Amino acid sequence: MSEPNEGASNAINPKVIQGYFRLARDKLGELESLKGTYMADCKVLREDLKDIKGRAKESGIPLKVFNAGLKRIALEAAIEKIPANLDEDDADLYDMTLDAVLGDYVGTPLGQAAVAAEAANNDSPKTMGQKRAAARSAAADSLTEDDADAKAAASNAAALTNGISKLN
Repeated sequence: MSEPNEGASNAINPKVIQGYFRLARDKLGELESLKGTYMADCKVLREDLKDIKGRAKESGIPLKVFNAGLKRIALEAAIEKIPANLDEDDADLYDMTLDAVLGDYVGTPLGQAAVAAEAANNDSPKTMGQKRAAARSAAADSLTEDDADAKAAASNAAALTNGISKLN
């Protein structure tokens, strides 16, 4: 609380207000310094990403496709973070809500493969890349022999995704 001047009920002591502004100005300076460091670090990473994209393009991957893959990776990471801050009860409610929204997805071959992959992942912790690979593998295994074209497409997609994940 500020110290009022003697004899004045609504006046502020100039020394007190100057002290607060000096402290605030110092903190603003620290924030600007941190922001500059952060931006410099980000610049280096953005240049690295630009180089990686250039090499991908040179190797024949269309930049539009590569950028779409990168966006998907970022979105999947964001989706994985959604339930992370929920307590156990809310996490259960979240799962029930997804089940209600997705409907009978679990009854489809791809949904069963995802459930199997999740069960396998619960037995032994893996990296996100390994989880995705296991899910792709389980989804490909769930296809019937009549789906040879679909298996080839899944294989091509897995190879492309694998190549992209190696760049991370």
